[in-house]
Amino acid sequence: MAYCAKCGYEITEEDAFCPKCGTKNAVITADTDASYPLTKEESIILAGRLITDYKTLERTEKELEDVKARLSLPADSAPKQYAAFKYFWPFLIYASIATSLLRFVSRLFVNSSAEAGIFFLVLSLIAIPIILIIGGVRAVRLRNENNKIAIETLNKRREQQEFDKKNLDMLTRKRQNLLDRMNVDNSMIPIRLRNSEAMSKLKTLLLSGKAENFEEALNLLR
Repeated sequence: MAYCAKCGYEITEEDAFCPKCGTKNAVITADTDASYPLTKEESIILAGRLITDYKTLERTEKELEDVKARLSLPADSAPKQYAAFKYFWPFLIYASIATSLLRFVSRLFVNSSAEAGIFFLVLSLIAIPIILIIGGVRAVRLRNENNKIAIETLNKRREQQEFDKKNLDMLTRKRQNLLDRMNVDNSMIPIRLRNSEAMSKLKTLLLSGKAENFEEALNLLR
């Protein structure tokens, strides 16, 4: 693996010019011996590339954790089914309350106006079936809607699980490829500094002039 010494773009060692910036014969190889004394410019480019590599690795590892966490959840074999009674029972209470109120009103009017008393008494009798019919229709509609949502949710979860299984393999290979590519670089970097944040600090030391090469910047961060 080789990189342009000016912009850090990945190139092949056979390239006479960098495809990105056009620099001629400006190559830093990723398998350079760790004891090789890099110049300040090469050190800055290496730090920039490592920032990108570690960020990619950290993002990949986070995605791997998320995928594994989702796959560890128990899979639902069947969608949750809702019963209409769950939405119907409040209307039984409404019907009982309405009937009691209408009968109470009919008793108030029975002495002063027999017709009014009879009217509210009849109204109390027909209130029950009206309220229960309305409640039944609403309960069935809500049950059907929620059962449909439950089925769609289960199907989406199954699709996500299938995607996660494929994604798990892809992310595992991606992580391993990153580690293989960064193996030589990691060999000269302490474990606690193998992250994008540390490499950002290292690059800052180089840019500020507090360090003149990669090794000197590493020593300042140890």
